[in-house]
Amino acid sequence: MRDAADRWPLRAQVRLEIARSSARVRKAIPCGRATFFQESGGRRAVPCGKRRPDADLQNRRMTSSDNRIDARDWLLLSVLSVLWGGSFFFVGVAIRELPPLTVVLLRVALAAMVLLPVLWLYRIPLPKGIPGWRPFFAIALLNNVLPFSLIVTGQTYISSGLASILNATTPLFTVLVMAAPVMKSCRRVASPASSSG
Repeated sequence: MRDAADRWPLRAQVRLEIARSSARVRKAIPCGRATFFQESGGRRAVPCGKRRPDADLQNRRMTSSDNRIDARDWLLLSVLSVLWGGSFFFVGVAIRELPPLTVVLLRVALAAMVLLPVLWLYRIPLPKGIPGWRPFFAIALLNNVLPFSLIVTGQTYISSGLASILNATTPLFTVLVMAAPVMKSCRRVASPASSSG
């Protein structure tokens, strides 16, 4: 039996494969533990070292007219919304009895207790030394500690439903924040042109 390290090596291998059915060259793009094959504008993750039959590639290619959402997609979306929305509900219940930062600690500790056995199951080693942990500390601070602390503290003042709706507006605020420097540079470029004319 091959272990997980053989199927998903730690370094993605950059490979150039030529499809047998045509003379097209597929470009292999390494991305963490999988290799994405870019072909005809689409990307699909494939475990490194595995080869796909060309017939499989042709059968799985999604056409532009295939944009239906089937029952399985609706079921997965429903499960995702229950899990995502449920976290706001349970945080709202928990902050009635516990301080906000304790709720954040318990939420992250519970997630770690679930994910650590998954790492063990897939035989993924934990980083060694401070240099290996440094990126995880940065992500933990920016992606878990700050947002969870602010959201849970905010839920002491507003309802869980309103907190979940405000959290769902993150993509809209991301667009606004990303557009601000662009608009500033456009004004900077436009202002000398308008004053000289």
